[in-house]
Order: sequence, then C-alpha cells, then structure tokens
Amino acid sequence: MTPETYIERAVIKAVKHDIAMISMHTNLDNSYWGVSRVLAERLGLKNLHLLQPSEAAPEICGAGMIGTFDNPMDETDFLGHIAETIGSPCLRHSALIGRQIQKVALCGGSGTPFMSDALRHKADAYLTADIKYHDFFVPEGNILLIDGGHFETEQFTKELIVELIRKKFPTFAAEIAETKTNSVHYFVRNK
Repeated sequence: MTPETYIERAVIKAVKHDIAMISMHTNLDNSYWGVSRVLAERLGLKNLHLLQPSEAAPEICGAGMIGTFDNPMDETDFLGHIAETIGSPCLRHSALIGRQIQKVALCGGSGTPFMSDALRHKADAYLTADIKYHDFFVPEGNILLIDGGHFETEQFTKELIVELIRKKFPTFAAEIAETKTNSVHYFVRNK
C-alpha cells in the first residue's frame, strides 16, 4: 500500500499506531437501527418504519425510514428544524408545496434512488443528500424534496456506534473523535 490517497494514508497511520479499523457503512445504511433511524429520531419523528424494506427481512433490513410528527409543521418551519438539527447553514430543496409537513420520509446519505418510495408512501417531504439537479423536478409538486448534505444526514451514526460498543463491551473505552471529516464547505453570502 502506498500513501497516495487519504484513505491509504489513514489506514497506514492506524496500522502504525496499532489501531483496529472496521467498516460497516453499508450495513448501517440498511438496518432498521442504523443511519436513517438515528436521523429520524433526532428530527423527532414517531411511528418509524423502513421506507424500502428488504424482501428477506422486512422488519429489520432495508433502506431509509418514514415516520410522522405528532403535530404538523409549516414548510419553512420544517426546513428550519432540519437545518438546526443537522447543523447546516443552508439547505437545497424543491419548490414549496403549500401544505403542512407531518409525514416525512428520509434516507441518510445518498438516497435519491428511494424517492419513488417516499412518493408511493405519500410522504409530505423527503430528506436525503446528493440530489442531482434534474431529480428536483421528479416530485412535480407532490412532495417537498430536501438535500441536507451527505455528511450532515449521516453524522449522528458515530454516536450510535459508540453506544453499541459500550453496551456490548462495558469495560472497553469508546470515544468519539472531535475531528470534523466533512469535505464539503459552505459559503453563505450575507446580503
């Protein structure tokens, strides 16, 4: 292995310092208890279920999450709630749809492939990341589509991992690094 990329350099540094590494990204993307559930809970959604359950284990495996707020929210209040929850200075979104937001579908990270599931479930809004320009046309006013950012919609997963480690191995020291690894930065112009 050569230190040509940031991934290779990270692996070399971990090996040199006797640090074990584990990769479970896709597993957490496709688990009821993973990335999307943590994000849904942070937003305060209730009655959670998988947006696209797997055929093999539909209760515990699948992509995304869908749930409801106890009380509907105005669209701009909802966008503000997302921005505050995920700590984002700005959000990209489709045109406002002119109705209250109560049923929300989401998928932490790149969830554009599951937009049709959000539409099928008649969600008022769909929150995900990495949405391409033309994908914002797809909802045709039937759903508020929000791109919250890849890092921003997955950031709470590290706390889930630490919680699981501490439960399974109570004598094992588990800490969350303070290092910010978001490679996307935002310029917000003040008028």
